[in-house]
Amino acid sequence: MIRACGGDSTKKRWNPKQTKSLKALNEGGSVNRMARRNELDDRYAINAAKTELREGYKNADVERILSVYADAFTDMSDGQPSFFGADAKLVLRAKLEKLFREYQVEWVPIIIDITTAEAVAVEYGWHELTLRPKAGGPAELKRTRYVQVWNRDRHQSWRIVLVIDNIDQKPELAEDQLLKLGVTAMAEEGDKR
Repeated sequence: MIRACGGDSTKKRWNPKQTKSLKALNEGGSVNRMARRNELDDRYAINAAKTELREGYKNADVERILSVYADAFTDMSDGQPSFFGADAKLVLRAKLEKLFREYQVEWVPIIIDITTAEAVAVEYGWHELTLRPKAGGPAELKRTRYVQVWNRDRHQSWRIVLVIDNIDQKPELAEDQLLKLGVTAMAEEGDKR
């Protein structure tokens, strides 16, 4: 049992109110359980939104895809200029319409992690896009690594507010990359660990 001191410093008195709150903290407490449950609920909601994106691509449904983005967001996608605010959604709409006119699309999100903090979440991983030309020809696979920032809107729904991606690179060990860069001392230091 945790004891609390009060009044005379030579006497230790038991305070049931303080003991209860300290006991809750010692056992993980309802506050920690509530925070954990909210984090899991948030992660679930973001995963559900990613499912909406996947189904939107599968069904060539531009509106379904756009519904997951905030009305004003920032798009810093690879191979194009950055777009901000309402322009980002306008440009994304045009890109999607063109994509679906020309291709049958399969989009697969591979989520590495989602970290939440109140009304903000950061998610990162890979997106795999398989494009099958409607005019015929071989399918093309594009794999990008990405970071997305999500905000909870006024209706408590999660919306994408920032997208950053670039073409994925072949995996490589840090030591191999350091050797290519001529950083042998750092590579040797890594071997000592």
